Amino acid sequence: MPKYENSNDVGKNWICKDCGSDDVQQEAWVNINTSEIDGYPEHNKAWCCDCSDHVLVGLDNEVYEQQKTEYIEINGANYGQ
Repeated sequence: MPKYENSNDVGKNWICKDCGSDDVQQEAWVNINTSEIDGYPEHNKAWCCDCSDHVLVGLDNEVYEQQKTEYIEINGANYGQ
C-alpha cells in the first residue's frame, strides 16, 4: 500500500487492481495532534470509490513514468535522491 517513506514514492499513481480507477482511498492511523501518519491497518486493502468495495491497489506505471519525466524536467536529474 502507498507509504511515502522517501521521495521515490511521491507522485506515484495508485490504481484499483480490479477496475483501474485512481479514485482509491487508504485507511491510516493519524496522530490527531500532529497530523502525522503513524501507520496503516494490517489488512492492507484500500477502498475503491468506483467499485464501492475494498480492493488491492497497484501502480499505474504509465502515469508514474510520465510524472517522473515531468519532475526531472522541472527539478533536474536528482529524482529520488
